[in-house]
Amino acid sequence: MSQSTMPSVSPQAVLSFSGPRGVASTGVLDPVENISKWVPQKGMYRRQYAEAARREIWGHAAARCGSKTLVRVVGDVLTVSPLLCDRWSCSLCGPRRVAWLKRNVTASIPAYGLTEFWTLTTWTELCTPAESFTRVQEGWNRLRTRITQEREDFRYVWTVEATKKGYAHLHLLTNEHRSRRELSAAWRTASGGSFVVDAQPVTSTAAANYLSKYCVQQATLRQTAEWSELKGKRLFSKARVIQFEPFRQRAQESGGWAVWDHPYWDAEWRLRLAGDVLERNVSGVPGLSVRVDVPGVTAGGQFVVPQCLAV
Repeated sequence: MSQSTMPSVSPQAVLSFSGPRGVASTGVLDPVENISKWVPQKGMYRRQYAEAARREIWGHAAARCGSKTLVRVVGDVLTVSPLLCDRWSCSLCGPRRVAWLKRNVTASIPAYGLTEFWTLTTWTELCTPAESFTRVQEGWNRLRTRITQEREDFRYVWTVEATKKGYAHLHLLTNEHRSRRELSAAWRTASGGSFVVDAQPVTSTAAANYLSKYCVQQATLRQTAEWSELKGKRLFSKARVIQFEPFRQRAQESGGWAVWDHPYWDAEWRLRLAGDVLERNVSGVPGLSVRVDVPGVTAGGQFVVPQCLAV
């Protein structure tokens, strides 16, 4: 069998790919085993994830997600899996992001005493819908600074929602108790005139659902030309003391995966024609394992790919 070779790279370099905001990782990230870690076993987000995984709207050269493929050879078994983008706006990765945030916020409610749910609005007569996102963020920064000066253990998790008219509402869970009147007065000063607020006690974990849902809403909205100026701005934030589990876990070892600069669905199609299919997942962790006549890894750490995957 004729063969083509992939670029020789060390496992450390292969797996240290960029994170969701394009910031290079400081350690080795697990590329495959945690892909579906945050997808629930049932419910709306599981259905969304399963539907997106089956649809070939990703994994192509022009797509942001799955435009590269992870390859691993163990004995005579060759496995491919997509290198996912981890973006909130992605139809495949978005449900994983939502599940991750929901789980962490839910755990933070009792762990950090987040007993209050606040909503801070913007006065529509003061700005345009696009400008309201900047105004609500600036107002929140001033309010947060003021409360922090009064209370050192101030804790919060926030996200922003766009109303039907496109104006920004900031929603947050916090350990600070204030009546609606007190919060309204403080917000009027911090925001420069906006005074409509809401303050409710947290009685269930449903608030975590709202916060995670708003993140996907915002990420999707920002893909349109009308809201492109919001790209790069935070979808959510939290007090430093509140610790979340990382979206991708650190790998204890490289696991033998290499990144192939080739779209996933093309690699998957080629591999299905190459030998006996052992396992194919399209609604769980996307991937395909096939038994083919290929060597393992050479002494120099260079992967040798069979002709069936040659470009």
